[in-house]
Amino acid sequence: MGVSRDQVAPGLSEQQGRVISHDSGALLVLGVAGSGRSESLARRLGRLVAEGQRALVLTSSTAAATRIRTRAEETIETPYEELAVHTHPAAAARLLREHATEAEIDPFFESLSPAERLAMLLDRLDELPLRRHEIRGNPAGLLARIVDRIDALKSAGVTAADFARWADQQGGASRSERDTAAREREFAEIYELHDSMLRSAGAMDAIDGVIELTMRLEQRPALAEAVSNRFPHLLVDEAEDACPAERSLIEALARNAETTVITCDDEQGLAPCEAASAWVRRALDPEEIALEPGWRYGGDLLDAAHAVVAPTSNGAETPRRAALRFPPTAAVAAVSGPAAAAFTDALDRRHVEVAGPSRGTWLVRAADHEALADALAATPRPAGRLRVEVDPLRL
Repeated sequence: MGVSRDQVAPGLSEQQGRVISHDSGALLVLGVAGSGRSESLARRLGRLVAEGQRALVLTSSTAAATRIRTRAEETIETPYEELAVHTHPAAAARLLREHATEAEIDPFFESLSPAERLAMLLDRLDELPLRRHEIRGNPAGLLARIVDRIDALKSAGVTAADFARWADQQGGASRSERDTAAREREFAEIYELHDSMLRSAGAMDAIDGVIELTMRLEQRPALAEAVSNRFPHLLVDEAEDACPAERSLIEALARNAETTVITCDDEQGLAPCEAASAWVRRALDPEEIALEPGWRYGGDLLDAAHAVVAPTSNGAETPRRAALRFPPTAAVAAVSGPAAAAFTDALDRRHVEVAGPSRGTWLVRAADHEALADALAATPRPAGRLRVEVDPLRL
């Protein structure tokens, strides 16, 4: 059943309204930082829950999950159950435990963090083949790097058996190449021992849970049906950061979902693999919506700005702010993120002033909001994450 934009998204754009009211099949939502992708997902989640429907939301980080959950809670006016908003590994562990019967798995498995697995390897250091790995008096440092490499391989979908097959094929004409090949074969042994230790302890690492759930969804129809009946709607935020293993899980969950909505911005992708939009198009054949870019600001910044410019009994604050060229006598934007340095360097200094950085944030100032918005919009957006918080016009 379709829902109009005015019903579900007052004050939002038409494209955002379509995201919120989408009611069948897969939908790919494209948009840069600040275009309202996460806000649209949060509003969509709120709408579904308010209608008595259940949805599973997957995010790339715990912080993103918290933002979406909190924003959705603010939009729901009726009683509701828990909102299922998780990172991919957390969602996988939860579904495996709560559907252990259909998954045919022990629900009491442990999910070990990298630190816990490092402690496990240190405790069994004597069992590890480390003849060709240099400990240099610091086994914890070496094993931490080994754990990181194992996690990276699993995220890319490379199992211990896959890596062992690759390592066995390595050789070399020079002594250095042969030594490198031998060290890789030794690492393959460590990788297998790491996984064997986990299995014997009835434990998994984070990516193991993702891989295990994906495999069991494909092999056990009862599990796939139980999960889709429980969560008929799938929402995925920041798909550009999903690793190959997580993308496979998304595909498996989407296969039986009533609706799937996936947001991404290829330019911000952290995962070293195919662009997210190309993967979604190939895997799910979705409809597409492109959200128009917009400049967003944090609620805390707005609250602080309102407090600063609130009228005083004698108007003493106004001359001070005018002398400092603070709002409302000027327009400002706070720019942060890995791409902030490149973005602020590219700004046309004829129309704006740039100060900073201070704690990773640059302050961009213009004579008025129109000049500020024009300068920001005219500046090419560099690759990488970028956050621009624009002080809004006062009413």
